Amino acid sequence: TDTVLHAAVDPAARQSFYLWEEGNAPAETEYTANNGQYFDDPDFRPYVTSFPVPEGVDVKGAVLICPGGAFQFRSRQPEGVDVAEALSALGYQSFVVDYRLRPYTQQEGALDLARAVRFVRAHAGEYGIDPDDIAVMGFSAGGILAGEMLLNFDGDVNGTALDPDYIPDELDAVSADAAADGMIYSFYG
Repeated sequence: TDTVLHAAVDPAARQSFYLWEEGNAPAETEYTANNGQYFDDPDFRPYVTSFPVPEGVDVKGAVLICPGGAFQFRSRQPEGVDVAEALSALGYQSFVVDYRLRPYTQQEGALDLARAVRFVRAHAGEYGIDPDDIAVMGFSAGGILAGEMLLNFDGDVNGTALDPDYIPDELDAVSADAAADGMIYSFYG
């Protein structure tokens, strides 16, 4: 799997890309061993998966989907893949974001989503969307994550806001703004 920084995008194919270059993911959490209570092992790298609009369907925009799971697991199938496939059939280039979970913070996950938004915007022409027509949404914890991203990590805020050792790259110059946020059974605020 390649990274979003070096992605060769094929808008007609389902593709997955790591969100961060190896060794350069902004983090404040030092996670080195799974004590058996964490969903992902320490070598997990957050990634985004594209779900293309079927041939013959007009493209309306893009939606990035964050599955829920109380920040302890990802309900990827029903709240990610199934939703992405349904939205793609309706004309939305859809992307499921597999963001960092416990022991990582909500802010680290929000940076994962912001990075995915930057990737989609950077490739808006290839995906056939207006770069200003990108929405984020999520279920439960995923909706909270989308709200956190828009409140604190959108625009030109990059990983240095959380981790002074993060080294920004050219993708960080792309805005992480979103046009809309769908917070489905999220208890934010």
